[in-house]
Amino acid sequence: MARITMSPIMDSDAVDGHLDELKAAFARGCRIVIDCGGVAQIGTVGLQLLACAVRSAQHRDIEISLTDSELVETTAKLAGLNELLFARQPSLDMVK
Repeated sequence: MARITMSPIMDSDAVDGHLDELKAAFARGCRIVIDCGGVAQIGTVGLQLLACAVRSAQHRDIEISLTDSELVETTAKLAGLNELLFARQPSLDMVK
């Protein structure tokens, strides 16, 4: 399992660093847990990273989970991504 902890401020600089972590996790082909619990600020670039990670995992049949984060979930809902990021599917479950 690869656990990736998101930065408190998910701006473009933070996303660049997490992109490398995600690429390495996908290369390993193991289950990925993205810890969103400490995120204090997230915008579209952070949501895009999460959406791309979920879609990539689905296409590769890799299990991916996002930890429960009220801020991320609320922001995703406003952007229309809540169902993609937090829907319970065989390849995506929300970790509390």
